[in-house]
Amino acid sequence: MPHKGCRAQSSRKILTETSMTTTFIRIRKTGTNPGFWIAGLTNTAEPQLPLSCWRSRRVAMLGREFAKVHLKNELRGLFMVTKSRIISDNNIGEALSKLWEELCANDEVKINVGGAAGGVTLISGKPHWWARDKDGNEVKPAERSRICGCHEVTYSWLRGQRPAVSRKFGPPPPPQRDGFLIGQPDHLLSIMRRAWLSVNLGEQREIGCVVNGFPFVAGGHFLALIAKFTDGRISYPWAEQCMSFGTVKLVLDLALRLGPEYAVGFNPPYYGATQAQFHVHLVKRDEYPVERAVRVPLDAGGAFPLYAGGCLILESASPDTLSGWLARLGERGIASNLLIRKRTAYVFPRRPGVGVVAEFPAGLIAFSELSGHWITSDESVFDELDEDYLRTALRRATIPVDEAWGIAMGRP
Repeated sequence: MPHKGCRAQSSRKILTETSMTTTFIRIRKTGTNPGFWIAGLTNTAEPQLPLSCWRSRRVAMLGREFAKVHLKNELRGLFMVTKSRIISDNNIGEALSKLWEELCANDEVKINVGGAAGGVTLISGKPHWWARDKDGNEVKPAERSRICGCHEVTYSWLRGQRPAVSRKFGPPPPPQRDGFLIGQPDHLLSIMRRAWLSVNLGEQREIGCVVNGFPFVAGGHFLALIAKFTDGRISYPWAEQCMSFGTVKLVLDLALRLGPEYAVGFNPPYYGATQAQFHVHLVKRDEYPVERAVRVPLDAGGAFPLYAGGCLILESASPDTLSGWLARLGERGIASNLLIRKRTAYVFPRRPGVGVVAEFPAGLIAFSELSGHWITSDESVFDELDEDYLRTALRRATIPVDEAWGIAMGRP
């Protein structure tokens, strides 16, 4: 029986850390009989075991390992504080920013990896990265950035703590079918556990915005998925990670309502997308380097930037024109990454089969890198990169403008 001073919570989930052990506790109440369960998280399974006791200062977990939970000090604030919400106005960007600030203030933009921990917190009202190593020592700085010609290069210490992944030059790997773990809502990393912002775009189109599991900017980084909202609950119906007329229209409408503070990024499968389910990135930051580049006008409302990578620009983009460009490129086996801010779309046609390149061995080149913000988890790569490396990497990863423009226009 629980201590009389403890109250059973209904269908609540909390996450706590004790020393080096991460423990997932589910407290649930059935009728008048409270039942307490604790699940020790491992790399392979999430066994659920009934508690033999519940004391005011500690709980005991059956099995080989024991986790001490000091209720007074550690349970305080561990329930998800930030509430999910629905908005119907046009200023989605402002609503997302308020949600991000609340998440940071409640210490809910937090990452645990390899025994280390970090995330984004508010200092004097502004978001900042923080990190601690597996021994609890503070890491300063948690992130390093520098200017490299017209590009920005960022090293994230926390990203560098992830288990090493073998990087092979050449064709990129396929995305995961259910990397969002939508089908496993009780999993620690499932997006079903994250606070969401539901947006109705009209025409029976709904978007759910959730924090990216590993944000790459401190100012705000969300994922937007096609959603369905019923009876106070949200679901994410399956849709392929591709740009059809319908998804192009959806993303353009979303970008317009986000306002100028947020950029929308799209990565196709094999060229930056690690998940096969449709999603786009919503990133709060100032202009990317490609947005600041001088533009050279083309006919039919197009343009291209004076920039190392192959890029086509469509100002005042319409769903018909942009989806037409992407479809004609796709017919030639050319996938495209996208960057969209308000109604201006930047299309990066990719060279088929080119994944990790020697000039940027830190990982796949996705919409952020193509747009001029290079993110690496390898400090040696961060220190060695120069503008020539980045220019060469962009040229190797993208189709030249003249070739891409002819294809987009349907010219032989």
